[in-house]
Amino acid sequence: MKFKELVLLQVMTAFAFSAEAQRVVDKAVEFWPQYYLHVPVDSVWSVSADYSDRYDNFNDKVQWIGRVGLNYQLSKMISVSAGYAYSEFFTASGIRRENRPWEQLTAVHKFKKFRVSHRLRLEERFQKDTRAERFNYRLRYQFQVQVPVFKNQKGYFFISDEPMINLGKELKGLNKFDQNRFQFGMQFKLMEDFYLTPAYQSTYQIQSNKKDFRSLSIWRIGITYRWE
Repeated sequence: MKFKELVLLQVMTAFAFSAEAQRVVDKAVEFWPQYYLHVPVDSVWSVSADYSDRYDNFNDKVQWIGRVGLNYQLSKMISVSAGYAYSEFFTASGIRRENRPWEQLTAVHKFKKFRVSHRLRLEERFQKDTRAERFNYRLRYQFQVQVPVFKNQKGYFFISDEPMINLGKELKGLNKFDQNRFQFGMQFKLMEDFYLTPAYQSTYQIQSNKKDFRSLSIWRIGITYRWE
């Protein structure tokens, strides 16, 4: 499949989800400060980790999540990863905790001055709150395009889209759509090994009744330490 066809496919996917998400019953603004770590072990192995707090309207903390992963570079273009995430959601009825192992395949290629990446991630979601325990799989696919903005390649503009669907026997007969994330922003070098990533993200997320949607406008600011 050619580059133009991939872009068209992703745009059509995002449009389809946006059209479906017209039954929006709630809108909100969130702020996500994020911290990333990437440390190479040798020429093919590396360790990554990230942590994020999530605030409703820049005030009330609604969630935090931490992840760690082990990455293996299969070739110049393809890598595989596996890891674990833990998260706590703060709801009106109490705290919902989630243990989330995950596996990931990433492919990267260049098209003229563009860097194009495809990330396919499978998550096993073990959720528990005061009422019940639940389990399901979630499959998410991120398509991202990066464009360099500085001649020294130390900064770039990016745009991405990431639909997510839920899978598993507990979801039989229910809407499998979870959410769609459309995002754009920049990354540039702050100092030696440190990078800053301001970004905006628009999210449509299905509600617990599996019919209505929530629309989120999310401001993200990330700090990355990449040992090179």
